Amino acid sequence: MDHSQSSGPSGPAVSLLDAAAPRTTAVDPTSPRRVRRSAARYLGTDHLRHNLVQRSVRGGLAILLSQHAKALIDLAAQLALARILAPSDFGLVAMVLVVTRFAALFVDLGLSTATIQRETLTGEQISALFWVNVLVGGALAVLLVAIAPVVAWLYGEPRLIGILAVSASAMIFAALTVQHQALLQRQMQFTILAIIGVVAVTLAAVVAVALALRGAGYWSLVVMHLTYSATMAVGVWTTCAWRPRWVPKLSGVRSMLAFGGNLTGFDLVDYAARNVDRVLVGGFWGAQWVGLYAQAVELYNSPIKQINAPVAQVTVPALSRLQNDPGAFRRYYLKSLSSVLVLATPITALLLVLAPEFIAVFLGPKWLEAAPILRCLAVCGLVQPILNTTQWLFRAMGRARQLLRWGLCAAVASSIALLIGLPLGVRTMALCYTVCTLLLTVPCVRYAIRATSVTSWDVWKTSARPLASALLAACPAVALKLWLGPHWPLWAVLVVAASSLVITYAVTMFFAMGMTRYLSFHRPCKLQYSRADTSSESV
Repeated sequence: MDHSQSSGPSGPAVSLLDAAAPRTTAVDPTSPRRVRRSAARYLGTDHLRHNLVQRSVRGGLAILLSQHAKALIDLAAQLALARILAPSDFGLVAMVLVVTRFAALFVDLGLSTATIQRETLTGEQISALFWVNVLVGGALAVLLVAIAPVVAWLYGEPRLIGILAVSASAMIFAALTVQHQALLQRQMQFTILAIIGVVAVTLAAVVAVALALRGAGYWSLVVMHLTYSATMAVGVWTTCAWRPRWVPKLSGVRSMLAFGGNLTGFDLVDYAARNVDRVLVGGFWGAQWVGLYAQAVELYNSPIKQINAPVAQVTVPALSRLQNDPGAFRRYYLKSLSSVLVLATPITALLLVLAPEFIAVFLGPKWLEAAPILRCLAVCGLVQPILNTTQWLFRAMGRARQLLRWGLCAAVASSIALLIGLPLGVRTMALCYTVCTLLLTVPCVRYAIRATSVTSWDVWKTSARPLASALLAACPAVALKLWLGPHWPLWAVLVVAASSLVITYAVTMFFAMGMTRYLSFHRPCKLQYSRADTSSESV
C-alpha cells in the first residue's frame, strides 16, 4: 500500500487551512462567500513562490517520514496476517491484484499531474477533470466486475469472481481521490497528505488483523485494500474544501486531457518495460530463475524508490510553480537532483560491493545465485537517480508527449538488450540491460533538458561529486571485505564493511569534496519577481 486542527462550522481542515491564509476583514464563517473563498484558495499558486524551498523541505521530510512509517506499519500487518492466514489466502488476493493494479493505471489518466502542473486553473476546469476521473473509475469498476468470470476461468479458481467484484469498488474510491489529492499537492500541503496516508495504512492494518482473527480468511486482505482506498478518499475530501460542480462541456480541458493521455501512455509503456524481463526469464529459464531475478530486482529497486518517491512528490509541484522563472527552476532542480544522489549513491555502492553478504544474511544461502544479478543492476543504480529525475523536467514543463516518445524509445532499446542476453543466461541478460541503461543516460539527459534552463554540464557537474565519493568509499570496504572475509562470520563482515563505506562516503562527500553546502538546503532560493507578482494576493 502506498500517503493542530481546530473545530469550526466548516470542518477542522477548513479552519486549519484558513488559519494559514492572510488576514482579511471579518466574515460570517458559515456564509457561502467564505466557503467559495476557501475553495478558491486551492486554484491560485502565486503565494507559494515566496517560501517555496521551506515548503518543499518541510513537505519532503513529512512525506519521507510518513513513507517509512507506512512501510513499517504495513510490514507489521503482513507479518501478523501471515501468522493467521494460510498462504493460499495471500495467493488468491495476489491473483486479483495483478488485474486491479493494471486497471488502476487508467484511473488517474495523468490528470492529477495536469492539475499540479497547470500554471493557471479555473473551477470549471478542475470540475471537468474530476468528472472525467469519476466516469473512468466507474467504467473500470463495471469492466472488472464483467471480466471477473473470465479471470476466474483463466486461473481455474471460482472464488476470484467474488474477490474481483468486491475489489472493483476501489476504482471508484481512487477516482474520487484523484483531484482532491492533486489540489493538496498543488498547494504543497504535503504534511496533510502524509498524515492521511499514515492514518489510512494504520486503519487498514487494524481492520484486516481484526477480521483475520475473527476467521474472515482472504476477505480480510480484500477489505484491507478497500479500507485504505476509502480512508484516503474520506481524508482528502475532509481536508480539501474544494467541491466539484457539474460541467457538461470538456472544451476548456482538452489540452489537459491530451497531456494526461500522454502521461498515461508513458506509464503503460513504463509498466510494460519494467515487467517484460520477468516474463522473458519465466518463459525461457523457468520459475527458479524468475524467483532469483525478482529478488535481485526488488533489492535494487526498493532503496531507490524509497528515496526518489518522496522527493518527486514534492519537486514536481515546486518545479511547476517555477516553470516561468528559468533561474529559480534551474537552481531548484539541481538541488533536488543532488539531494537524491547524495542519499542514493552510497546505497548503490553498498549493493555493488556487498551483494553476496546482503543476500546471504538477509535472504539465506539458497539465494546466493542472485548476487551477480544484483551487482549488475547496482551498476545501473549509479545513473538511475539521474534518469528518474529527468521525468520531473518533462512533467513540470508540460512536455508529456516528449516523455511518451522517450519512454517508447527506451522501452524498445531495453527490450532488445534483454532479448540479446536472454539465451546466454539471466546474468548475461542483466549485464546487457545494464550496458543499455548506461548508454541511454546521455541522450536521455540531453532530451529532457530541452526547453529548460538546465544544461548537460549542470547535470554532470552536480552528479560527479556524489558518484566519485561513493566509488572512493567503496575501496576501503572492498579491502576490509577481502581481509576479514576468510576469518569472520558473514554478518560481521557486512556490518564492518558497510560501516566503513558509509563513514568514508560521508567524510569524502561533505569535507574532502567541499559539499557542506548540502547541509544548508533549507535556505530559500532567491527568486526574482516582477512588481506585479510581489503585490498579488494569494487567493
